[in-house]
Amino acid sequence: MQCIAALLVIGIIFQQIIYLQSIQKSKLKEKSILDDLSPLEPLENMGHKNSTESNLEVKLSELKSLRDKELISEGEFKKMREKLLEI
Repeated sequence: MQCIAALLVIGIIFQQIIYLQSIQKSKLKEKSILDDLSPLEPLENMGHKNSTESNLEVKLSELKSLRDKELISEGEFKKMREKLLEI
């Protein structure tokens, strides 16, 4: 009788070990799938025309501010402005 009880306990222990191993394997698979993903690239070039225009407005405004504070000369301002506007 004791042999049968011992065999049952050993069988239950083996079932638990197999179950825990299968859980660990599934967690490893999920982790490896996430690790293989590459980071997303910025969508800067895919924006709408409005976002490009507003970005240009911000840069021109900053450029004007630098000129107004006399941090750049009028000539530098014109060159940078032409470069931004692609004139």
